[in-house]
Amino acid sequence: MLHFMMWEEPRMVNILSWLFVRRLMVLVAIVALPVTGYAQDATLTGTVTDSTGGVLPGVTVTAIHQASGNTVTAVTDERGAFRLPGRVGNYKITVELAGFTTVNKTVELAVGQTTVTNFQLSAGGVQETITVTGAAPLVDTTKSSMGGTVNPRQMDNIPLNGRNWMDLTLMAPGSNMNAVGDVPTLAVGANSGNYQINIDGQQVTQTMFNTFGQAHFSRDAIAEMEVSGRFDASQGRSSGIQVNAITKSGTNRYEGIYSGFFRSDKFNAPDFINGVTTIGAPVGRSTVGCTIGAAGCNSNVQPYSNQTMTWTYGGPIKKDKIHFFGNYDFSRQPQTYPYNTPYPSFNLDQQFTTWDRKGGGRLDFQLSTQTHLAVRGNHSFYTEPVATGNAGTPVGGNALHPSTPVITERFSNDLFFTLTQVLNNRMLNEVKGGYAGFYWTRTPIVTGWKNHPFGLDVGTPILTFTGPFTIGQAHNNSPQKWGSDPYNIRDDFTLTFNKAGRHIVKLGSEYIADLLNVFVCNICMGQYDMQAVGIPIPANIEQIIPVWNDVNTWNLAALSRNTRNYTVGLGQMKVYNKRQVYSGWAQDNWEFSKVTLSLGLRYDFSTGRELQTAIEPLFGARPSDKTNFGPRLGITYSLNDKTVLRGGYGKYYGAPDDNEAMWTMLYAGEIHPQVNNDGRADFAANPFNGPIPTYAQAMASWQADVASGCAARTGAAGCKFNRIINILSPPNPTTPYSHQGSVGLQRQLGMAISVESDFTINDTRGAQNGQNVNQAFNPATGFNYPYTDRSKKPYPGWDAITMRMRTAAANNYGWQSALTKRMSNHWQGSATYLYSREYDYQSTPRQPGCQYPTTITASGSFTCSVPVVLNEVIADEWYLSTNQRNRFVFNGILDASHGFQVSGIYFFGDNGYNTATAGVDPISSNNAITRVRADGSIIPRNGINNPDLHRVDMRVQKRFRITSRVGIDGIFEIFNAFNHKNFGTFTISETTVARSNGVLHLGSPAFNNLVAYQPRMMQLGFRATF
Repeated sequence: MLHFMMWEEPRMVNILSWLFVRRLMVLVAIVALPVTGYAQDATLTGTVTDSTGGVLPGVTVTAIHQASGNTVTAVTDERGAFRLPGRVGNYKITVELAGFTTVNKTVELAVGQTTVTNFQLSAGGVQETITVTGAAPLVDTTKSSMGGTVNPRQMDNIPLNGRNWMDLTLMAPGSNMNAVGDVPTLAVGANSGNYQINIDGQQVTQTMFNTFGQAHFSRDAIAEMEVSGRFDASQGRSSGIQVNAITKSGTNRYEGIYSGFFRSDKFNAPDFINGVTTIGAPVGRSTVGCTIGAAGCNSNVQPYSNQTMTWTYGGPIKKDKIHFFGNYDFSRQPQTYPYNTPYPSFNLDQQFTTWDRKGGGRLDFQLSTQTHLAVRGNHSFYTEPVATGNAGTPVGGNALHPSTPVITERFSNDLFFTLTQVLNNRMLNEVKGGYAGFYWTRTPIVTGWKNHPFGLDVGTPILTFTGPFTIGQAHNNSPQKWGSDPYNIRDDFTLTFNKAGRHIVKLGSEYIADLLNVFVCNICMGQYDMQAVGIPIPANIEQIIPVWNDVNTWNLAALSRNTRNYTVGLGQMKVYNKRQVYSGWAQDNWEFSKVTLSLGLRYDFSTGRELQTAIEPLFGARPSDKTNFGPRLGITYSLNDKTVLRGGYGKYYGAPDDNEAMWTMLYAGEIHPQVNNDGRADFAANPFNGPIPTYAQAMASWQADVASGCAARTGAAGCKFNRIINILSPPNPTTPYSHQGSVGLQRQLGMAISVESDFTINDTRGAQNGQNVNQAFNPATGFNYPYTDRSKKPYPGWDAITMRMRTAAANNYGWQSALTKRMSNHWQGSATYLYSREYDYQSTPRQPGCQYPTTITASGSFTCSVPVVLNEVIADEWYLSTNQRNRFVFNGILDASHGFQVSGIYFFGDNGYNTATAGVDPISSNNAITRVRADGSIIPRNGINNPDLHRVDMRVQKRFRITSRVGIDGIFEIFNAFNHKNFGTFTISETTVARSNGVLHLGSPAFNNLVAYQPRMMQLGFRATF
């Protein structure tokens, strides 16, 4: 027997080449050491003049990071200008020149921002020092890109249900998300790479599953964050936004935090969907038709428990020079999934605890006033012992057997260094490098099956009955393990010089080498279609399946009458890929008079072994996309030092999609023969009437069927064909991209408030769109030929072939505004508003390289060179999307008296629209979610107006000071304080509505487990500081 984790290692030549790459990276880093130094999270720049306004060259500008004591210096050039890189935080700035007064000022630097602070020195006969008061400007007069920052106070004190720091991206100007999980934005198409997550300037985004499963970092490890759109050329591999987060570091004081946060169903309101049952029904099992407060219905709180504990500690190893910071936290959530099937012996409660553990550390070395080294590491491990593995599908209930769940685990490790050096007054160089590994596993909970078709010791066959009712693992691709081991090295060089103004030139390059390894049991456990017409589930099913977690006791032969067919996956279920990514960029920010002109160009190129994967006759080896040149243009015009007009344009390419690449390689080495029930009494136990064929035998049999024409004859006895291919790269896999543009203004009001407003355009092109390319269309009906007619398939030996074509597109137009008040008079706050409209593009499935959809000529041959008019449901067209149109978000923090602090966030969103689906398939497209009704009429788009979202989250905390260094905060948080009914999932199938006998209507809400859609919840906590 084999265990699925024990896969074959890559060939030795790959290992040796990989070791060479790693050693090369280390060598580059060592060579770069003499020209590397200070971590550039933010920048301070400005001009020094005398009392007459004349510029002063040769002035020494010294910046001392007040928390750590780190010092960096610069000398003004012939234009009196200076530029200092630095970590985020408060700085004491000292400006001095012999014969002039010395000026001191305190300035706060925020992540990703360039703070402009000018100084004026007065001539003095004797040495004197003047301390200047005043905060840094809120308007960046040299930056045309848009975005928003989450400062340390917000990071620490805004209430978050679940303490996921990524939720704070909802506060950024331009955000169009109602809820987030591991990712900060919605994707156009599948895994289109429209966001990038960077920690301390280094990419940590895994590209195997862009829509979920990113590495976890503790909220207490993040100092602050920036969400940026239309970014400059130094950032890329995102067709949408960049999330730039900075981790916390040690200071000159030993400081620690120990916190606990506790949630319980004792503090929660009943769930709007699952918390309502018919009187007498078990708690937690919903009854359709009941609403809270209705006669005959109970309002039951869903069982819930969650505990989170966090620790941080940091301080100096050597004062002003070497500092450390460490963190660790865990969250545990005990859960119970009950089963209430019609079969008593199947009804048990599966109890388990979900864990989310994460921890890390950081070391900072101030090697000199010009040189800094930072080293950071992080580890996370998430485990959910009972899950279906299918998004949106619950465990338990009346349609699943207790053998269906899988164990889900995600773990990540990363280790990075950042070295930067101020070479002189004009040049700065920074080198970054490291590793960011991510692994994902799903393992069936049932073990010990002695006759697993693939020889594994985990898993069960999948038995799908009418009802629907499923026995055996619900996830047909488990066990599985996805692994990504990327190493990267990056260099950023900044040069400033004066010529017709001031130029700040950024030059850089990056190399990423990623070893990907995947094992997926793609139906290798075998799948039975036991939905034979007129044959009910046997009354003695509990005796046929006597032990829920021991497949060896299951009497499959007794289910032969129910079985229509059997499908099993054969072949190579594990693949390896080495992807290499190369990037280079040049950016010139040219400042003259009141204008800053930003000109940039970026180039990205990637290679991968999947490009050599051939699946004939679909395609052979494919070319790399070598066209990813991304120009950047930005311009700002300063009306004065508090008002700036800004605008710009850029072309932004996404990241390579490893999910698509790995599935393409997997399908190239697999076959999924399907055999129909031949009437034998033991068919279900022995579907092949003998041993299961090998991959070579199955391929030979299938190829013989194709050659003889058997595969094209619908329903022919003994004919076998390949199963559906769900994910396949196209022959020319180009990189999705977007055109982003904006024009707007930013204005500072007084000393504490700024406002901004921008009109934005984001046009996405070439995004991934999964389409079945193995179908032809009937000009007479305007629809596809029936899915079941294999003679009408261009590739009759195959079933559906879903290629991720690059045909998805969208045009988004928006107006985003924000008002920000920094902390003054004991409070701070910010508000954002967004109005947007998006138009999406629907494209007809076409075979690769075809101008028109495939049709059939009079002679029976396939052609795609003839135009054809298709029904509007599948024809090419632009249409108004269902996305949200209006949203408003406000957050604030109030430092009240007597140690009290109050903070909160209000969220409003119109929640967009939905388009109903028919729930039937009258055109035999193998898709029951189209807009075609049984009578042939077409359902109009955007016919369901989803109810608005309103949510208020609040926190109240009280500080109890024990000593000058030790204190405890008592924390009370309430989420969805007014218990507004917020929903994120809705009933949109007309067939489902019809079956409910009028209880449901189109747009009826359904359960969604994201915290944004939960009823009122409370959390108690404490935070001890020492």
